[in-house]
Amino acid sequence: SPAFEMARLLSVLGVGMDAVRVLGAALVAMAMLGVFVALWQAMEQRRYDLAVMRGLGASRATLLKLVVLEGALTAVLGGVLGLALTQGGLALAAPAMPEMGIARLQSPQWRVMGEVFAVILGCGVLSSLLPAFRAYRLEVARTLAAS
Repeated sequence: SPAFEMARLLSVLGVGMDAVRVLGAALVAMAMLGVFVALWQAMEQRRYDLAVMRGLGASRATLLKLVVLEGALTAVLGGVLGLALTQGGLALAAPAMPEMGIARLQSPQWRVMGEVFAVILGCGVLSSLLPAFRAYRLEVARTLAAS
């Protein structure tokens, strides 16, 4: 029966799709951790610069916005590069797929790419919150005296 065979095929493919989703979630978590570590180290290296900015009149909120903006820009640039590489890879691989007996892959729809990009941006902002909060709480006098 075709209905039975389709149900069986979907049950087999469903396990594979779940594994791909878990792998994707793990990759997103590792990327978030990488952005977090990069921002944390950048904030530690620029601690004196941030203290000077505060001494010259920048508000705590300005420093907070600056670090969050840096995280968002890092995520945006990474997302644009990732989506461009994905589209380029699909465009290069598409002509060879039918010859190798592989079904032709479809390029993701704009809606799906927008959702992926929104998740990337959200992860970048989320991973920048702790370094931004640390910049917000920066003690100007102590930092400038230590340097």
